[in-house]
Amino acid sequence: MDATVKKFLHEMGATIGEALQEIAETMLFVEIEAGPLSTEACDVPPEHCAIIDFGDGIQGCFLLVASERAAIKLAGALLGEERGEMDADMGDSFGEVANMIAGGLVSRVESRYGSVSMTPPERVEGRHPMAGEMEWWRIHHGFALDGVPFCTEFFIARECLLNKVS
Repeated sequence: MDATVKKFLHEMGATIGEALQEIAETMLFVEIEAGPLSTEACDVPPEHCAIIDFGDGIQGCFLLVASERAAIKLAGALLGEERGEMDADMGDSFGEVANMIAGGLVSRVESRYGSVSMTPPERVEGRHPMAGEMEWWRIHHGFALDGVPFCTEFFIARECLLNKVS
């Protein structure tokens, strides 16, 4: 991976971090601690994952990856109440948190990369399907809410990225 590709990925990761911090402050009313950016796989136990695919200006996807405890905290923050376990409402809220973060990313990059379409969030329990795909480049950004880690991952199609940075 050359320096230009790494720079693009780190810029996207930082942009996701900005979007997440804005959502945390204005919609969830919580403080999120930002952790490291990496091109390696997210090391958070992937008990819950919300996936949003991008098309048009960027071909890729955004993932919000969380343990059960982190997913409950994020969903509960959106709902404005603490709950002890994931149920249908909590699952929908977790997906909506991912949707808001992805929307914040899109609003920040469309002026540079053109219109970006998004799918509704798809929730998956367990490991997300992108982890082993070789035609994608990834950036993951670690975060914590009340000391409980979670992460975001952004995958972009190699061909799309090479067109963006060349």
